[in-house]
Amino acid sequence: MAVPAKIGIYDKDLKLVKSYELNNYVSVELSLVVDEILKEFKIDELIYANGPGSFMSLKIAYVFFSTLSLVLNIPLKATSAFAFSEQKLIKANNNFCFALDEDEKIILKAVSDYKCDLQLPVKLQINYESDNLPNYFIPAV
Repeated sequence: MAVPAKIGIYDKDLKLVKSYELNNYVSVELSLVVDEILKEFKIDELIYANGPGSFMSLKIAYVFFSTLSLVLNIPLKATSAFAFSEQKLIKANNNFCFALDEDEKIILKAVSDYKCDLQLPVKLQINYESDNLPNYFIPAV
């Protein structure tokens, strides 16, 4: 089963105002939820988790948010998906998760009975990546 994507709206003090959960494919639901958000909020900046994660979801999110950034003339920033994982594990496939080794490099780790714990923090405290490109972990084909 796919891990639901989440979108958080944060105020200027980086406190969570509202959250959304996409329970369908990102390609199906992302534009609908963002349309709803844009009707309710004025967005000054976009931040997305650039991976690791689902290859297709990362591609879609990057293209979608890059386009939205250009259309709205607002900055797009990226952060690691590990910023939203308390256990520092992110579902990959089957019994594997993405994890960080002691050198902070992404590795695949066999994990049994893993339940995704990606959460939107109440107060956003993140480190931005040097660029906003997706981190596919494996080379794009």
